Parts: sequence; C-alpha cells; structure tokens
Amino acid sequence: MMKKILSYGVDFTLRPRSATRALMREMERVKLGVGSTVLFALMYSYAALMLHYAGIKPAIKPLLPIKKDRYYLWQSFFTLPWSVTEWYIGLLAVHGICGRQMPHTTLSDLVGPFSFASIVPWLYLAWFPETTIIPARGGDDPPWTPSVDAARQYAAALWTAVLVAVVVKEVYGVSWLRAILAGGARSMILFAMFLPFMR
Repeated sequence: MMKKILSYGVDFTLRPRSATRALMREMERVKLGVGSTVLFALMYSYAALMLHYAGIKPAIKPLLPIKKDRYYLWQSFFTLPWSVTEWYIGLLAVHGICGRQMPHTTLSDLVGPFSFASIVPWLYLAWFPETTIIPARGGDDPPWTPSVDAARQYAAALWTAVLVAVVVKEVYGVSWLRAILAGGARSMILFAMFLPFMR
C-alpha cells in the first residue's frame, strides 16, 4: 500500500484530474485515503517532535495555553487525533455540498481523492520545510518571519482548495461554481480547526 500512496502522491502533484479518475477505480480507494491521512499525520507528529528536540519555538504565538518551548512536544501528541477529526469533518462537509447532485456517488468514492488533495500541498509547503530547512539552519527560531510563515500556510490552504475543487468536479460531476464552493469550504474548515493549533 505504501508504494501506491507514494505513487498517487506524485500523481496528485502533477496530474490531479487523471489521478482522481484512477483512484476512483481502485478497489482499495478507501484504505488508501485513510492510510495516507494517518501516515501524513504521523509524519507531522514526528516533525513536531524533531522541532522540539532541536529547540525550535513556534514563529506565531500559539492559541493554546502552552509555553512556546514546550509547544512542539505537545503538538506531537495531539496532531494525529486532531488531524483525523478535521479531515473527517471536511470530508463530510464536501460530500454534503456535492453529494445531493449525484445521489449514486457515495462517500467512499470521495475518500481517496479528497485525502490526497488535502495532503499534497501541506507536504510541500509545511512538512518538507519544517523537517529540512529549519533543522539544517539551527537556532531557536524558524528561518522566516511570522508573516512568511503565515504566507506559506495561506498558500497551502489555497492550493488545497484548488485541488479539492478539481477532485469534486471529477467525482461528482458538479458545476465549477459548486466545486469551488466545496474547495473553499474545505479550506475554511482547515483554517478553523487545524491552522490555529498547528505551528
């Protein structure tokens, strides 16, 4: 399954429409979607733990009442359950927006493509720099200002909205207007539930 997850990760980066069609034909599409989500959450947990032991503090002040020098340690524990919860609520919201237009399309058709559309942008714009650039630079603070840190997160959220719009257009065959609405809703849920707590 790991090989397929990696392969679809690349495909959703380069060819999201064809990747969505291919994944919808997969017998294990639900397993691939859930598996990729859990895997990425674990990767993000590891990144937070690595940042903690490197002595890095969040660039943006956390909302939770946790000291900056301990935040990444705690984040390594709550990343998995919070990520899966946020993913599932986003999944239900997108299906609720588009599912009525195509009654024969089930939630299982959406799980796989939705998962990869939600992961790919954050892999490149969040996880990769946090596990390579920050540790390589060293020091207590990230190598960018809070405004740059916010900008990369906004860019990842926008990319997520675009990919989700492409996915729901393929899965449900809805209008582009409804697809964009679904993509926007997915990113709004992400901002409301994930970004305020993940640093």
